Amino acid sequence: LDVGEDGKTHQCIDYVGLLRNIFGMRIFVPADPNQTDRIVRHALTTSGMAFIGMGRSKLNTITDEAGAPFFGGEYTFTPGRLDLIRTGTAGMVVAMGTPTGQALDAVDSLRGEGLDIGLAHAATPTDLDASCIASLAQQPFVVTVEDHSVRTGLGNCIAEALFGAGTAIPQLRIGVEQYAPSGPSVEVYRHCGLDSESIRERVQAFALERQ
Repeated sequence: LDVGEDGKTHQCIDYVGLLRNIFGMRIFVPADPNQTDRIVRHALTTSGMAFIGMGRSKLNTITDEAGAPFFGGEYTFTPGRLDLIRTGTAGMVVAMGTPTGQALDAVDSLRGEGLDIGLAHAATPTDLDASCIASLAQQPFVVTVEDHSVRTGLGNCIAEALFGAGTAIPQLRIGVEQYAPSGPSVEVYRHCGLDSESIRERVQAFALERQ
């Protein structure tokens, strides 16, 4: 989706759905430049096919609660792991790739309002660790955020994994639901409801419905 003015002919919004059909294909979708560096190094030092999904825009650095780079320093990329950026007990937002920064802004805003929402990032949507899925299953609900078709992306992968683990929790999928127009990426994401304010409003409403 992050291709700016190139428009819908260049918007690749089903890459997870397409590539997961290729046996042996590893799918990586980094959240920011630091994690991109770690993932590229991992892909270069391991065997097999690999797809690394990145958009055109420059992304802000994802930070921890102290303001330090979350994927910097001693961070080690581990395939299958959900990287827990914010802990929370009222529900968990799981983001993938470019919209992670917008999801983080939305979650921090909700936390500032007293809603204890957590945030995790899934860099390997088709290869989620069983322990991470078990942890998600303990949450009141899960919200997925992705610049990908909601029919075949991260939300679908998590729903399948939860079902396969014999559990089910309320889930909201925030993502691409129609082809987007041409324009600056910021405006395209806003049009698709993937800006921080739109994400905040939908997560808040979903949480309130469950209280």
